[in-house]
Parts: sequence; C-alpha cells; structure tokens
Amino acid sequence: MTFTWRTTGAWGTGKGSNLVEVEFDQNFYDSQLALAVAASNVEVPIGISKVMWDDYFGKVGFFDASDNLLGYFYYPPVDTYHRYGYLAKYWYGENNLLMTGVHMYLVLREHVSDDTFNPSKEDTDGPYFFRVWGDEYNLDIPIFFPGNPGLGVAVASDICVYSFASAGTILSGVVNARVITGELEAIVSVNGTPIGTIHLGGTEGEVVSITETHVDVGDRLIISHFDDMTNASDVSITFEVLRDE
Repeated sequence: MTFTWRTTGAWGTGKGSNLVEVEFDQNFYDSQLALAVAASNVEVPIGISKVMWDDYFGKVGFFDASDNLLGYFYYPPVDTYHRYGYLAKYWYGENNLLMTGVHMYLVLREHVSDDTFNPSKEDTDGPYFFRVWGDEYNLDIPIFFPGNPGLGVAVASDICVYSFASAGTILSGVVNARVITGELEAIVSVNGTPIGTIHLGGTEGEVVSITETHVDVGDRLIISHFDDMTNASDVSITFEVLRDE
C-alpha cells in the first residue's frame, strides 16, 4: 500500500503540489482496506474457566471451558531457610528445609512443632511435610573372624562386641553368614538380652534366627560363644540395620 503525500516528512516524500481527486480517493480507499483487514483479524480472548493443581507435573495449570490445558503458572523464587535437626515447640515457616538423620523435608505449612518429629503429620488441611531427599537407609554391619574365632574363647564368653553410633532397628535375619570350614554356634544379644542364635557349618548348614530389635546409640551388639565348637575358620556375618530418621 502506497499513499500519495503532498509534502515531504516522516511519512515519506511528497509530490510538492496539491493532490487531485483520484489521489485523495486512492488514499482513503487504501486506508479502508487496511482497516477492514485489521477488523477481520481481531483475536478472540480465550476465557479461563478454572485453575487447578496438576499432580502429574506438580504445577498450577489453567484450563478453558472445554478443560483444555492453556498453560502453567510459574512462581518466582521464595526464601527457603535451612534448619538442621528438629526442635520441639519451635516455629517452622512454609518452605523451611528440615534435616533429620539422612532425610530432608520441605515444610509445607507454618506451624509450631510437636515434642517429637512425625514426618507423616497431617490434618484435614493436608500434610505438614514433604520429603525431598533421602530414601530408607540401611546400615550393614559386617563382622569377619579370620582363622578360628572360637579357639581359646570359653563357653558363654563374648567373641565380638559392636557399639552402635546410630539408632535403628536390627532386621530379622542375617545376610552373608558363612563359615569356610568347621562349625560355630553363637548367641546374639543386645546389651545382654538374647535376640537370636547363629549356627554355621556342619550337617545343619547355616541356621540363623534373629528377632527384629530396636537399638539406641551406645547399645551393644554381642556375639557370644555357645559351646565347645572351636574349629570354625574364617567366619563372616553381616547384620542389616534400618537407621532411624
């Protein structure tokens, strides 16, 4: 589209004389055509019928009347305060990060904490915490006796004592319990209270019976000689412990 101008300026170079009738008409006609094109291409606004949380993507989406997803809202960064450990009767704000043991939790709602930490705490308004890092954590306690572990150890005497540096639960059963040659029978106890027995080698093979037991920091796992079988060699035993939060 080209307009005819009388004078020269920001609009272009003028002809330097008055416009004749046909030039006037052409200018108005071109303007009319341009307005018609603009009017026919007006974008129709898309109405947002609902805004809701999208569980799959973990974001807030907005939808039209036909439930078509139009897009997502993106939030600006928020202040996050990192607090180590759990404090009773303490004010925790939304988006605080809380470290407990090997887990990290995001505080979803501001509140005053309980006496003890409950990661599953919730009420009718929903949960208070969301675990953002750290899975269940197992601690393997490997014990190995080279040579003859029973040799020179009197009946009912301790062969091995392990002191716990972390609280947790000894899981029932023992993994990787074996003896190269000979036999060994032993009693397993925590702080002197029996929780199971171990028989390795001989015609019976590996017979293990351990009761699931909770232990605290400083508790002692004790393996005691059970009888006079002193010919076991190269014994390896691994206890599996699920650490507390």
